[in-house]
Amino acid sequence: MKKVVLENFWPPQFGDGDTNLYDDEIGWRIEERTSAGSDDTKEVFDFHCKLCSYNLELYYLEDGNFYYFDINNFGGVFQVQPEQDWDGKYIFQKVKSTDSPDYDPDYIFVFDTAQELWDKFRLNGKTLKYIIEHSVVNITT
Repeated sequence: MKKVVLENFWPPQFGDGDTNLYDDEIGWRIEERTSAGSDDTKEVFDFHCKLCSYNLELYYLEDGNFYYFDINNFGGVFQVQPEQDWDGKYIFQKVKSTDSPDYDPDYIFVFDTAQELWDKFRLNGKTLKYIIEHSVVNITT
C-alpha cells in the first residue's frame, strides 16, 4: 500500500487529481529505471545524466527546496528560488521549472563532468545518491 509522504504537493490538474505525494514517487521513477534497465541509483544516473546528458530537477524532501542540476551544459547546481506570487497551496507550484531562470542563479556547486558531480557534490554532507533517493526527481533535456 502506498504511503502519503506530503499532502498538497501536486496541483489537482496533474494525473488523477490526487494532490498527495506518495512514497513510490520518491527517487527515480519507474520510467527512468526501466529505460536505464536498472534499479541502481548510480546506474540510472549514469544512463540519464552521463550517457544522455539530461538535466535534473529535484525537490529534496529533507530541506523542502528545489534544485536544478545543469548537466547538459556542465554548468552547476543551484537552488531554485520560489515564485514571488506563489499562493502556498501546492508545493510543486512553489517554483517555475526552467533551466534559465529570470534571475542570476547562485550556484552552490560547479562541475565539469557528470562523473565529477556524482563523486564530489554534497548537500549538508549528503551524497548525490542519497539526495536522489530522498527527492522527487525530474529529468529534462
